[in-house]
Amino acid sequence: KKNKGSEAKSTKETTGNEPQIPGVPGNEKAGGKRYESDLTRKERRELEKEKLKSMGWKGRLQYIWMYYKPAMAAILAVILVGAGIHQWVENLKNKDIFYLAVINSSMMYGDDLETDFKAYLGDEDPYDIVNIDTSMAMYEESGSAYGTQMKIVTLVAAGSIDVMVSPEDVYEQYSGQDMFLDLKDVLDADLYEKLKDDIDGDRLDLSNSTKWKETGMTGYEPAYLTIVSSGKHLENTVKFIEYLYE
Repeated sequence: KKNKGSEAKSTKETTGNEPQIPGVPGNEKAGGKRYESDLTRKERRELEKEKLKSMGWKGRLQYIWMYYKPAMAAILAVILVGAGIHQWVENLKNKDIFYLAVINSSMMYGDDLETDFKAYLGDEDPYDIVNIDTSMAMYEESGSAYGTQMKIVTLVAAGSIDVMVSPEDVYEQYSGQDMFLDLKDVLDADLYEKLKDDIDGDRLDLSNSTKWKETGMTGYEPAYLTIVSSGKHLENTVKFIEYLYE
């Protein structure tokens, strides 16, 4: 009898001390030890809720990051890929309507000039792009001259650059190679007559253009404007010169 009583008492104590999983219905009456892997999906959700409720906000963030990092990374990857594809599709719709390369510019960006000239053209198409490229530096001491020369050659060969503004030493590197158009052959008679004192064959000295000076694009004088012979937007090129002297 004594042994039977002791056995019953031992069984009762063991059953009463079994580990409980908070927030899982019916667990209190469980006949044996249960692990999280044994739980149903509903029970796991309930357990997650209970764990999060017992944590501070920092603990919640750490917990969510630790256990849901793979899922969050996958979602982020899908978002980034989707955004990249969207941007790629949008870029396909863009088309340059004018490209100006400013050599040794004192400005990092040409956004204001791009916006102002596009407004001057009366172009409201969001996919029409006025491109003012101020990234080309040809300072010998900076070691960037070779890279810029390669970029210019590539863009000129592709017909991408319409107009180039440069200091005299850079102009001299490309003059005499049929790279620039004679301005007398491009400008109408009235515009040519207006600017003839600043024109020398294929180059236009911008020293007397108030608007060009206001842009702050070049910190050197003279700044020579030349029309690239392979450019594809001659009409807007002429309008750009008109814009600079309006």
